[in-house]
Amino acid sequence: MPSAPPRPLKDEDTAKILEQLQKLKEESKEIRKETGQSAIEKFKAALASDDKVYDLFLDSMKLLEFDEADRRASDWREWRQRNAQNLRDKDHLLARRVQLQWLIITIVASESDDLEKVMPQIQGVIDAVSTKTEDMGRHAGILRDSVMDSPFARAYKLRQQVRLSKEWVLEPGDLGGIYDKIMLPYLRENKPTAVLSAWDKRIATESKFAEDRSENDPRILARFKENTLPRLRWERAQDRFLVGDQIGASQDMLALIKENMTHPEIDSWIQAMSERLVEGANGGSGTATGGTNGGSSGLPYPFDKPGN
Repeated sequence: MPSAPPRPLKDEDTAKILEQLQKLKEESKEIRKETGQSAIEKFKAALASDDKVYDLFLDSMKLLEFDEADRRASDWREWRQRNAQNLRDKDHLLARRVQLQWLIITIVASESDDLEKVMPQIQGVIDAVSTKTEDMGRHAGILRDSVMDSPFARAYKLRQQVRLSKEWVLEPGDLGGIYDKIMLPYLRENKPTAVLSAWDKRIATESKFAEDRSENDPRILARFKENTLPRLRWERAQDRFLVGDQIGASQDMLALIKENMTHPEIDSWIQAMSERLVEGANGGSGTATGGTNGGSSGLPYPFDKPGN
């Protein structure tokens, strides 16, 4: 059987197909946006009361674990009655409330690169996790789960629809990640004068968490003070340098080096500070005035970026 003759695309054919693909891309984006907006409306309505959070959780579980699994209605009624007391527990509903709030923020962040309008909500979640985690008791583990794995997100098929083009944190209980990947980068770029106060709040929160967790194991607090706390203070000093207080930052770094000579990162600290000082002595940029890190200012980040 003779083979079919080749049928190459003409330039006008290629142009038409590309145009169609662009339209399909825009339609797909619009569908995702509509799905996200519909979910946000449902979630915000549920946040009006604990009863509505409870009802939304039950509806999600019924859909996922019973309706879609073709289980009997009697199985659902039995499960609901058996778990009612645990699910209505105020600590459980508090954890689900925070989870819902972070899910809403995540959907909004997936639709825009501008975080300005959700920064108050992000700070609200940080405050809630910082001050209320202990109140959640055994339900606090919910905040260590990805919001995309929550019953709410799964019921609304959000994992398939939400596209996060930027680095993001999906676990509301990961305060370190939220500060490192979301809050601090935003403040450095947009509100550099607020960076150090954010660091102070973070350090106070992580110190409190370490103290709380050390009640049953004193080694937790000891390890925090020996390793984690000096690292956090070092990263704060880097940002202090960035916002313009080079003298104060250098004093902080020298003090940290002297006080933590056995720290695992001591060699990299000394090398980074030495290289930065030599760069400044040779005429390199070292003054963070009139701009912020990244963006259009062109200022180099002093030493290594926090978290590296």
